[in-house]
Amino acid sequence: MSLELTDFEFIDAYLRDELSQDEISRFHELCNSNLEFAKEFELKKSVQNALKINGNIELKSLLQNKEAKSPQLQKPKTIGVKRWLSYAAGILILAGFLSFFFQSNPTNDLTTLYLENFSPYPNDYIRIERGEHKASALREIFIDYERKEYNKVIHGIDTQLKDSNDIDLKLVFFKAICKMAIGEQEEASHLLYSLKQSKLENYENQINWYTALNSLELNNLEKAKTHLKSIVSAEDEFRKTSAIALLKKLEN
Repeated sequence: MSLELTDFEFIDAYLRDELSQDEISRFHELCNSNLEFAKEFELKKSVQNALKINGNIELKSLLQNKEAKSPQLQKPKTIGVKRWLSYAAGILILAGFLSFFFQSNPTNDLTTLYLENFSPYPNDYIRIERGEHKASALREIFIDYERKEYNKVIHGIDTQLKDSNDIDLKLVFFKAICKMAIGEQEEASHLLYSLKQSKLENYENQINWYTALNSLELNNLEKAKTHLKSIVSAEDEFRKTSAIALLKKLEN
């Protein structure tokens, strides 16, 4: 899927910390659903980090292509042709190096596999009747889930769990999926581990599948393989074919 100009502007705004909370959620959704967008983000983030380390303010300004806030109050700068060409050459060398690094870095390979395989688990918790005028709190949660409004879902689940005497492990599972969808892999890892320990009935393969994917994003290859092998050896058919295919890629 090719990127549009607005996609590049969206990435730049994220890196400059100019997005609202809703826009940040949308940004993470795009990273999960659009591989080209995710690759472009990783490349730009690497360039930004390199610039921070290098501390070259003039080069940073040139890369971001930002105009001065009050150009009429500043004297125009003149840059000699040779100096400008040295900047351009430096940018090309840096871009080439980062492109090579991005393609050859095993961490990025794992992220790519994560993005290719992750999709939110379908709502099998509650049936949503379209056109329903009065919806319960649980229905509202899963209406938001189907709309991919994951932060609202997390808030709704937290409220539901707080008000309930018994912990609904299935709601905890959906909270973990939401955490993965918005890029909070560490928190998702803790939730999935607690579910594994609690032995959520009939969800062993689901938990193993999402734990494996989450481990890829956390760069824990061996943990991912372990959970994929558990799926392959299980009687349940959920994601067994996907687990076999993914294992082959990881073991090549």
